[in-house]
Amino acid sequence: MRIRRSVSLGLVASLAMPWSAALVVSGLWVLMSGGTLLGLSPIQQVAAGLAGVAAGSLVFTFCVADRLFPGASRGVVWAAEVVSCLTMLAGLSVLALASAP
Repeated sequence: MRIRRSVSLGLVASLAMPWSAALVVSGLWVLMSGGTLLGLSPIQQVAAGLAGVAAGSLVFTFCVADRLFPGASRGVVWAAEVVSCLTMLAGLSVLALASAP
């Protein structure tokens, strides 16, 4: 039995959208006020928040947008994914360096 493409697209989108939304919302929460509750320094708060927002954007772009809009310009999609990935990696790198003793 083969799964129809529309069913698999719906399943991926229904799983990836809450996942990406949770990453973005948690990243914004850490960026705005949650970092102080977690005991993060200001630089750690900004780095963790940006990494969370970028991770959510990357998940959404890769799992939802690429599948729902397959005819989108590859250059634009590639640029959005690369910017999100580099922002996430930079945020995680700064967070790791700022957390080192």
